[in-house]
Amino acid sequence: MAERSVALTIRTVNDLIRSFMEKCKIERGQGGTSLPAPLGTFPIYSKLVRVLRQEGFLIERYQDGSITLSDPEQRLVRKFRPRSQPKFSHLMTRPEIFVWPTPAMDYEQERVTCPLVIRTCDGETFPQSFNTHMCWAITAAYPKCHWIIRETSHSKLVSKEWSELGFGKLISTSKLFDEFAGDNETLHRLSRAGIGIFNPNPSSFQFVAKRDISEVLASWYEQFRTLQSNLERFAIQL
Repeated sequence: MAERSVALTIRTVNDLIRSFMEKCKIERGQGGTSLPAPLGTFPIYSKLVRVLRQEGFLIERYQDGSITLSDPEQRLVRKFRPRSQPKFSHLMTRPEIFVWPTPAMDYEQERVTCPLVIRTCDGETFPQSFNTHMCWAITAAYPKCHWIIRETSHSKLVSKEWSELGFGKLISTSKLFDEFAGDNETLHRLSRAGIGIFNPNPSSFQFVAKRDISEVLASWYEQFRTLQSNLERFAIQL
């Protein structure tokens, strides 16, 4: 029997992340990179510093001219030390905060999420617990800031389901193969062997449309039967 030929449109993690960025209006970084650019850069002075102080943020300047920034909740932590916080270098005459989007795959919920990372202009990262309060302060000082910052200020994790990204309803090939193989450890080992037995590849981060599930399962079954047949012929020749 001839092996079934399946013409499928395969989507990758990069495809989903790229579509998510486009729909969420996240710009790419400079130089043609696929990595996201910051959602905004905000100076620690003027409007923002007034809001931060009103909200109880502690801004401390040290003898070397560096600055640390901490929010009220952080200072409730036992043994909290402001000096241990990420620093703004004394070399920066106008210290700034960078808000970076970090699109990530959530395979369990079948969605792409966008937690934020807040860094100093020196590249030091604040703890995640800092984000909601800081995003609220940024939104208060700059009401027209990026909408993801405004959403995060309300403790909302921005996300989009895979089906919202313009590719229809998808399933990862790894999840589908788990259903196909069940408890058969031999099949699982073959899928991880890196010898290209199964196509589409179940061990790579790829996705197929749910409408094509039956075709993919039938194709994997025929590919496995072909392997078995070839091994039997090889054994007879020996």
